[in-house]
Amino acid sequence: MVKRRLPASLLIAMLAALCAPASPTLSAERPTIDLVTGNGYHPFTDEGLPEGGLASAIVARVFDEMGFQARFTFLPWDEGYAKTRDGHFIATFPYILKPERKQDFLYTAALFEVRPTLFWSAERRLRIFALNDLAEKTLCLPEGWAIDAYLNGLTQGGLLRVVEAPTITDCFRRLRAGTVDVLSADRRLGAVIAERVAKGPWTKDRRFSDDSNPNHLMFTRKHPQAAAWVKAFDETFARLKQEGTIYALIKAYYTQ
Repeated sequence: MVKRRLPASLLIAMLAALCAPASPTLSAERPTIDLVTGNGYHPFTDEGLPEGGLASAIVARVFDEMGFQARFTFLPWDEGYAKTRDGHFIATFPYILKPERKQDFLYTAALFEVRPTLFWSAERRLRIFALNDLAEKTLCLPEGWAIDAYLNGLTQGGLLRVVEAPTITDCFRRLRAGTVDVLSADRRLGAVIAERVAKGPWTKDRRFSDDSNPNHLMFTRKHPQAAAWVKAFDETFARLKQEGTIYALIKAYYTQ
């Protein structure tokens, strides 16, 4: 017997039935899907940004195509992560893939990629031309973030000390104060946060790797239909990318 895959349209209809409002008075409305994300990840997620950030806009557009209205809650990153893992939200974003997260979540295809860049204070006159120059320096890591791959050798070998801060903004404040030496973030994100912390070009930055970090939507394994959600989301997202819809959305967002 030949196994046939369910068409995406049928799969989405089944998911819609699972999430349909219980009250008959709401039956005409599109079903809502509750997602959680966090603040301070510019330009991708922040409740102060248009549409909640570029990543939120992308996710909302895909679910809209699937027939759902995405409803976003903004929480501290660790809280949103834990509540999704425990099934209070069906999914959270954006997160990079880490082996330990696979135990609790299923990943969609990458929503976008960031290119990690090293930042330091220009006022401290640090001479950083190669990764070896980071020996005996201190790296600030926002809570919940993973260490970028190009720094793993230094951190695992103990040459680069790691200290955590609650948010990326806190890391830039510490960089400004001189209590840490460097931090690693997407260049566009870093430029936005640095400008918020202090006006003027007070940071230097350099890329030491061509690596990029894919960021994903993660569905909790607590939901019995998690795999079906991932399948439906990925198929819809892939179609919107092929049609040029996602590119147009990104281009329009950056011109706002």
